[in-house]
Amino acid sequence: MTVLSRLTIVTAGVLILVGCAGCSTPQLEEEPNVSQTSAPTSSGQTLAEARAQLQERSGLTDTSITVNETMSGFQEHRRLWLEASTTSTSEDEQRTLVEYMFALGWSVNDVDADQGVSVRVHTQPQVTIGALLKDWEGLQYRSTSDSFRELVVASRKVLERQLGQWPGAVPSR
Repeated sequence: MTVLSRLTIVTAGVLILVGCAGCSTPQLEEEPNVSQTSAPTSSGQTLAEARAQLQERSGLTDTSITVNETMSGFQEHRRLWLEASTTSTSEDEQRTLVEYMFALGWSVNDVDADQGVSVRVHTQPQVTIGALLKDWEGLQYRSTSDSFRELVVASRKVLERQLGQWPGAVPSR
């Protein structure tokens, strides 16, 4: 075997190893790694503070904020997922809650949610959460089944248009 053949085989092996490393799924820890961002420390709040604020909001049960981390090639992406249940049947109260949850997710300054924010609100009967925000152009939601009705997704672009630059202001409780 010639030196050129060996060099070609070694190079191909290294490229395969490096390429596969980009396809791996990161280990999820109890607390996800927060991104190193250029967000001013005076803006927004931490993930832990946002979780506490959502949990303390009256009229809600089963609250959570989680970080969904994915890899695409060598790029790491994050989306914040906010979830809660409410017994309110008032459309105005439900709309206010969904807007609050988007603002709360957008205020998290130690997780750069480049893939936006997802909000899931459980109601009885289940309403189409995305339809509550008629003036928010670009939201992603479906109204075909209860599991889709309770979920609405806002991209970073939609959040910037509606709530301003990231991180947003901490919403009032």
